[in-house]
Amino acid sequence: MAAKATTYTFSDNCNWPNGFGRRGKNSKCAAGVAKEDCFWSYPQNSGRTSRHAKCRALPDENKVTDNAALVFDATADGLSMNHSKGLCLRDCATASDDKECRLSYVPGEDGDFTGPTTMYRCMDVVPDATYVDEIAMLDKCSESNCAECVLRTYTDENTDAEFVCVDTAEYQYRNECTINSFPWNDKTKCAADALGNIERCFLSYPVGDPEKWLAPEAACRTLPASYDILPAQTKFAARPKGKVKGLCETYDCEASECYWSWPLGESKVNNAKAMWRCKN
Repeated sequence: MAAKATTYTFSDNCNWPNGFGRRGKNSKCAAGVAKEDCFWSYPQNSGRTSRHAKCRALPDENKVTDNAALVFDATADGLSMNHSKGLCLRDCATASDDKECRLSYVPGEDGDFTGPTTMYRCMDVVPDATYVDEIAMLDKCSESNCAECVLRTYTDENTDAEFVCVDTAEYQYRNECTINSFPWNDKTKCAADALGNIERCFLSYPVGDPEKWLAPEAACRTLPASYDILPAQTKFAARPKGKVKGLCETYDCEASECYWSWPLGESKVNNAKAMWRCKN
């Protein structure tokens, strides 16, 4: 009796920096498989860290990107702000007003969002024509916990423009997003100062999310001023990292002075303000 074929869930491309299991001992992608078709996969009903998880060639039925041939998850849970997810990395790697990265499946192959063709793909959207949002400095919004502030300008001339906080979630911030940190070089969520300079733009993801920088909500965001903590108010780890990371790079301290740290008197576990900082 022939063994039942294993059905796999395909998640993210294996070849972008920091991706899961890039080609190597964990790869089932043949030498002739194009990089854009090699994806991290795992048996359905298991997890992406399963011992059977490996990079495998994306099946043809998963390569469908025509919006008319797909069913998209229109809920908040189906939206990924992280445009490196699934096929979005190839087709809409940079966030824009007319594209969203959303969970989807091929209805001819699956019946819901639990089937093997379920992946993140680019969905065409029609922007709201009643207003235009422009990223603003965080201190322009009144909310002390604001993670994303926008200047909202309305098309109705009788309605004044206003600063609106569109995100109050709590994020963990790691390293600065730079032109060399692809796919973490999309700074569309980071604010520019009066001179047009974008500073303090850090890779961030929801506090406690086990997927970290692979999470759907992971993105480059402006680091809030509240994350700047004086050394006297900071608990530092016992040893330095040996590399300049996080705020150590921002403030240009030596590697011997760069420590993992968190607010004094607080737990370091899932602490949003835990970061690499200069000790001196």
